[in-house]
Amino acid sequence: MSLSLTFPQSFERALQHQQSGEWAEAETILDRLLRDFPGQPHAVYLLGLVRSGQRRLQEAAELIEQAIRTSPGETLFLHHLQEVYRRLGRLDEALVAGRRVVAAFPNEAIVWANLAAIHRDRLELDEAVAPAQHALSLKPDLAEAHLALAEIWLLSGDFERGWAEYEWRFGIAGAGPFMAPTDQPAWEGQALTGRLLLIGDQGFGDVIQFARYIPLAAARCGAVAVACAPEMQPLLQQIWPALEVFGRWEKGIGCEAWAPLSSLPRLCGQMPAPGVYLRPGPQCVAKWASRLATALPGPGMRVGIVWAGSPDHQNDHRRSTHFATFAPLLSVPGVRLVSLQRGAAQLQAAGAEVYDAGSALDDFTETMGLLGALDLLITVDTAVAHLAGAMGRSVWILLPYAPDWRWLLKRDDTPWYPTARLFRQQTPGDWAPVLGAVVGALANGRP
Repeated sequence: MSLSLTFPQSFERALQHQQSGEWAEAETILDRLLRDFPGQPHAVYLLGLVRSGQRRLQEAAELIEQAIRTSPGETLFLHHLQEVYRRLGRLDEALVAGRRVVAAFPNEAIVWANLAAIHRDRLELDEAVAPAQHALSLKPDLAEAHLALAEIWLLSGDFERGWAEYEWRFGIAGAGPFMAPTDQPAWEGQALTGRLLLIGDQGFGDVIQFARYIPLAAARCGAVAVACAPEMQPLLQQIWPALEVFGRWEKGIGCEAWAPLSSLPRLCGQMPAPGVYLRPGPQCVAKWASRLATALPGPGMRVGIVWAGSPDHQNDHRRSTHFATFAPLLSVPGVRLVSLQRGAAQLQAAGAEVYDAGSALDDFTETMGLLGALDLLITVDTAVAHLAGAMGRSVWILLPYAPDWRWLLKRDDTPWYPTARLFRQQTPGDWAPVLGAVVGALANGRP
């Protein structure tokens, strides 16, 4: 079928859809273009960007590689390929591509920020600092470079510098507004006579982690309110019973000042003493203890497992795995596995000797009850890991080679959750040795 528009006109429309995140619309135009102009490198490349936006990263890499083979002089193609390689964990290839890109575009700040991100993911933190700082010498307000430095400092345990740079996270490309337009100022930690509005600006795990700071903030204010997802509200009211909770900040909640919940570590200036700050209802724990006794009668350690987080998470391809990765746990004598897995990944355990509790976990309150009845939770980096840690339950957290900044480096414990034990990949994407260490630890006794 011939196109009613010229190639440049159709390509421009597809590009506009891609830049707006309208993946299906861009894909439709590009499919038609590539039928009329098979292998046209710019159309193939743009389809690769669409696949990247859809988080179909392997397909994205293959398409951009195809475009580069057809048009090897287009260094711009490499600029995006190195980011796809980085997200896939193909870090050697990402570094080669990243170095070629900065050589081709030495005055473009973003390519230096991207090179810093590659070094960070390779855990070459010293090497990551220089390109991030060079990016800022070219463009002082480049949020991506500031955020790269934030993650470097925080991973290194340099919290003072890290929290300051972390404030740039709202300026990165694609970050949406987290606060409704208001004339009220952002809070800077000062005493208030009126209400402080906190915004649950990140995922469930982040809200659980940073909620420990709410009492410190409340001590400086006349009242404190939080706008957050409904799923979080019962948990936060446990921490501060006088807390006002709202589901949407767009409703024009009155306040004297406001702050993102994840800014409280910087604003409060200290980490609260570690300890338990979330507790399950005793009746809910008793209910789950009875269910587990019926489903898994006899002696043995009842171990909860979660092998995948939300597929919508930006780094889910690195933090999540497949049930098959956890299968060696089935061979540990005396261990009875209980799946807390939710979502499509739940089906991966079908037919295995695992008690499926995930289907009955409608909310975090119910999940807390089950955690209270388990001996141990083994999980990848998900909100359930934070929930167990905040409850003071034994939790083993399996981390990718380049972990999220909060887990620091080269340690098997964490100051955030004293009852947590960390198991780390030694090679990007290789979970087998991690599960080998977990199996060995389980076989040696109770957590």
